[in-house]
Amino acid sequence: MGPAGVRSATSRAYYGAYHRAIEVFGRLQIVLPKNNHAIARECLLLSKNDHASAAAKDLNDLQSRRIAADYRLPDLSVERINFAEASITLAKKAVRHLQHFSDACDQDELLKQNLISVFRSHLKMRTGR
Repeated sequence: MGPAGVRSATSRAYYGAYHRAIEVFGRLQIVLPKNNHAIARECLLLSKNDHASAAAKDLNDLQSRRIAADYRLPDLSVERINFAEASITLAKKAVRHLQHFSDACDQDELLKQNLISVFRSHLKMRTGR
């Protein structure tokens, strides 16, 4: 894999995990605004669920890695295969945390309803919708 492939793998790792987060919110009937990735992390943190909080941190770290890979062209460290491998490992970890969070919501209807209320209130405050 060449330098462009390594950069692309890092970017794809982030988007794979981010889209899994979007799916989890969709299962809660929460539609997040497009092009505002921070809101997904904010809502995960607001849940006060350990797995959701860990996923938010992982998504934040992955987004930083993606920005470096996509926009910091002089930074050759992001073209090393171990950088992409670490990004993929981190994305898999984020997806596992998101799955545990989703499972917790599925298993506890009261928790699920409380989270939906918290998320909707936060979205309304942040976006006005």
